[in-house]
Amino acid sequence: MIGDGTAKVRVETLPQEVHSTTFKETPNVEADEFFDIEVKPAKQAGWAVQIGSFGEAANFIHLADHIMQSYNQHLLVQVATVKGAKVYRLLVGPEQSEEKAKELLEQLKKEYPDAFITHLG
Repeated sequence: MIGDGTAKVRVETLPQEVHSTTFKETPNVEADEFFDIEVKPAKQAGWAVQIGSFGEAANFIHLADHIMQSYNQHLLVQVATVKGAKVYRLLVGPEQSEEKAKELLEQLKKEYPDAFITHLG
């Protein structure tokens, strides 16, 4: 993640609290929430659907949890610097072809109308 700015992540909620919420840009983050996160470098190849870009890690984590539970899709996080500030771009994918990414986009646009396809390299 440090070198290329992207990483595969797996986010799981611990079984102590099961909830289903609609994502908001500024969610109520409980002080006792825990997430199991596995971070590995990711290859920058193929296509992905960008769901959002967040300045707060808590916002990105809540949305990632929702997408994994609702869509059972692989997620990538691209850490970037925009105007001097760190942002976390949440990407669903990767897909090997632009056509597959378009199919995924159509599925996700129902809940995330601002989502778009991005080429990973």
